[in-house]
Amino acid sequence: MLASGEKLKRIRRIAGEVVNTRREGCVVDYMAILHRYPELMPELGDKLSRLKAIELAALRAESADAESHDPSRVDPQLEFLRKNMTECEILERIDYGGQGIVYKALHRPTKRTVALKILLDGGLASESQRRRFAREVELIARLQHPNVVAVHDTGEIEGRPYVIMEFVDDGLPIDDFVQVHELSTRQVVKLFETVCRAVQAAHQNGVLHRDLKPSNLLVDGAGQPHVLDFGLAKDLTVDGRNEDLSITGQVVGTLPYMSPEQAAGQTESVDVRSDIYSLGVVLYQLLVDELPYPVDGDRSTVVQNILTVEPSLRKAISRRRIQDSDSRPRIDDDLEKIVLKALAKEPGRRYQSVDALADDLRRYLVGDAVYAKSASRIYLLRKTARKFRIPIAVGTTFVFLLISALVAVTIAWRGAERVTQLANSGLEMGSLIKLGSVERDGGRVDQAVAMFKQVIDMAKVVPTQDRVIQSQLFGAHYSLAMIFLDRNILIDAKLHTDQAVRLAEHLHEIDSADAKWRQHLANAELLNGRLAFANKNYETSLAIFERVGKLNRELLALEPENVSLLSDQGAILGLHGWAARRLKRFDLSLHSYTEAYEIYSSLHTRDPENPSHLVELVRSESKLSNWHVVQKTAEHDEEAGLWLDRAESHLKELRGSPRAFERQRDVDQLGDELQKNRAWLVQKLSRDKPGQSQPVSGPPLDSTGS
Repeated sequence: MLASGEKLKRIRRIAGEVVNTRREGCVVDYMAILHRYPELMPELGDKLSRLKAIELAALRAESADAESHDPSRVDPQLEFLRKNMTECEILERIDYGGQGIVYKALHRPTKRTVALKILLDGGLASESQRRRFAREVELIARLQHPNVVAVHDTGEIEGRPYVIMEFVDDGLPIDDFVQVHELSTRQVVKLFETVCRAVQAAHQNGVLHRDLKPSNLLVDGAGQPHVLDFGLAKDLTVDGRNEDLSITGQVVGTLPYMSPEQAAGQTESVDVRSDIYSLGVVLYQLLVDELPYPVDGDRSTVVQNILTVEPSLRKAISRRRIQDSDSRPRIDDDLEKIVLKALAKEPGRRYQSVDALADDLRRYLVGDAVYAKSASRIYLLRKTARKFRIPIAVGTTFVFLLISALVAVTIAWRGAERVTQLANSGLEMGSLIKLGSVERDGGRVDQAVAMFKQVIDMAKVVPTQDRVIQSQLFGAHYSLAMIFLDRNILIDAKLHTDQAVRLAEHLHEIDSADAKWRQHLANAELLNGRLAFANKNYETSLAIFERVGKLNRELLALEPENVSLLSDQGAILGLHGWAARRLKRFDLSLHSYTEAYEIYSSLHTRDPENPSHLVELVRSESKLSNWHVVQKTAEHDEEAGLWLDRAESHLKELRGSPRAFERQRDVDQLGDELQKNRAWLVQKLSRDKPGQSQPVSGPPLDSTGS
């Protein structure tokens, strides 16, 4: 038993070490400290809790004071940046990690505060380090979400790569924010739901974080969380052998927050469910202020704890003697089940998407039955009764009203169970369609087909007239029809086209005023037009494309700035010009091609970073070049060359875009198409006599632009 004086002296020494560690820019593992010194509890825990609430502000003040009064302590990297970085005024260092150093800076052109991250080893960095740094920038730039840090600019200073990012004003790690503001359990859950939605957005864009922990989840002064530091992220949209810069068996991440498969070095098993586990660890920590298992001792011991120790929120509360209060209510069984489902050792027993975890947190907040808990009738009845407790309490006055209320509750239970099933199915179907589209645009068509077919199989399990489910099913059939049309597999294309048309007509009949269903109908008709063209019914296809174009123009009249509708109109015009050309109605064909070009040129000017707009712009220029190259005059030859020059210039711009991989299949196809057009033009010019041009047989045919 320590004497009180000796105990106090040791606590002060440990607290001083913590302050010095944070002053040096390193992360402190508070839980590990608490587990390492159990004999100093609970006084050490109280001391560290107070430190977490005040130390950040104190350290910033001390750092600023030290730099202004003691030049010898100035960071050499900081001085280097202040001397060589003309675009930004470097203010102070705010973070120091394994890959880079982050500084707070003032962006001179925009006068806004930004975060500047520079590669840690600078010009001496290895090629692997530089690739990892570049990939982090690429992945963050791909994510457009209000709760994910945004990239503003990148560059190099004397061979040292840097990135300028969004600065999180008054940002605190999420665990510090919870403690400083003394958030209640419900407030913690609400805040964490927002974090989950941001991580889900990353997953839907093919980005796996792999290092989710409190220090990578900053909360700004307005109470909004921000996910940052994608230095260890994995790109799910490309072949992992090329893009995953870790190697099999290498442990990637921060050990206390790793999933069992990460901790065991099973890199091939790491997927979105690994991030879900890390989120579960963070949520556990936010709720009870400790980790789910001991993390002190050697690495093998910690890994063994991650693999075998089953966490318990209730026991953690009991150990730390957390009492009921208005600000920190007791954690009930529903919330515990949510956390433990996220922390399941086997990936198959966890939530299968972060959206599913976020949805369960939302159900918890509104008092609905949570998916993580066994959906017994008694449980669901009790949850529904609790949600509607006031009407039921009034009804208990009369026996007849009580019976009526119980009947109503039973019906509500059945409805709630059905709504929950539909909501989960709709979200999962939507995620599969999104990922399938990413696979298709990246050239992995077989994987995309498998995902779209999985959506159709899911719809068979939950037969319903729910509009969300029906709309997702339409998306799957439409996508499959487009793929089979591109592959000229017309039997399968017609099968999925017929299903897409049936669904679109049904949704339109339910609510003909809804623009979304009218757009579905237009897209379904477009499939019929392409089928007619594939079967060489050119007159029929031309009539369909004209009808669809008219319908889409009506939608554009309601929403003239709708980018999706404008892009659709460009595609319709391209198809219309294609059919008119086959019918030798060349003036009509040229008119449609030109209109399509003007639309895509406008979209590219509006959003030059969008690779889809650039793909379609190149395609429209290729069509115009192709159209002119088959005409019979020297003037057309010259015009063909001009359009081809534009197309090749824009294709070069597309290939240099960091997001070109999103449309890799189209990039490759357009490259082949332009090469053939160029070869044909050269061949044609070489055969022409001076001052005149003669037609040459076998002209190349432009692509559909589907």
